[in-house]
Amino acid sequence: MDYLVIKLGGSTIEELPGSFFNEINALKQAGCFPVIVHGGGPAINRLLQDRGISASFTDGLRVSTPEVVESAEMVLSGSANKHIVKLLENAGVKAAGISGVDAGLFQPVPVNEVRYGQVASVEQVDPHLIKLLTAAGITPVISPIAASGTVTYNINADEAAGACACALAAPLLFITDVEGVIDGRSGDLCRHLDPEMVETLIHDGIIYGGMIPKTKAVLRALNEGVSEAVMVNGSNGNALLNYFHKGEAGTIFRKENIYAEY
Repeated sequence: MDYLVIKLGGSTIEELPGSFFNEINALKQAGCFPVIVHGGGPAINRLLQDRGISASFTDGLRVSTPEVVESAEMVLSGSANKHIVKLLENAGVKAAGISGVDAGLFQPVPVNEVRYGQVASVEQVDPHLIKLLTAAGITPVISPIAASGTVTYNINADEAAGACACALAAPLLFITDVEGVIDGRSGDLCRHLDPEMVETLIHDGIIYGGMIPKTKAVLRALNEGVSEAVMVNGSNGNALLNYFHKGEAGTIFRKENIYAEY
């Protein structure tokens, strides 16, 4: 199967045109098997505010107290997940919402409980459920929540998407609301990056904030065998199809840079 792991950011979901989900339908018709991993940051923030729970971030990761994780799960495995499923179904795509808890999909390892609370990395992905769904013609929509014993963990959606791409040996496509990685010194779009370039841009502060876990997820995925990761603006018409058919994207990451410049 030709899998394609698509990561939808929480803020991006709310801005995507309906035509984007028609593109996913077109991908399936062309023989691709999309797997969607999503975030839900803005909706989580709104729920936390409604519940009077403070929110904070460290190194681009949401500090996750038990109360924050409870709210995150309500959004990620509930309203946000089903919203995406509905959009796909309306576009003619059969879809099912699941989380990293279901069938032991994600095996979590706490990152640093003192610093981040109940935040985990994905140590291993069991893709069995994903493969069952896609074989039945159903597109999985995965929320980045996992559990170990009785403890629930919040997982950065970028990392969760990268881990899924590794498990499926699939390209990794980040749908964002920007064109890609922007060089803060020149204002130019970085069209092609390799791991060494990414590390330099992080060190120089050009990649910062929420873009850090995104690019680190890319580095891990490339290191673990993913052939390519890309960032595209989902609001651009035919962004998915242009990548799938033409190899065009905002920023393309490969383990070895075959381009003279980015």
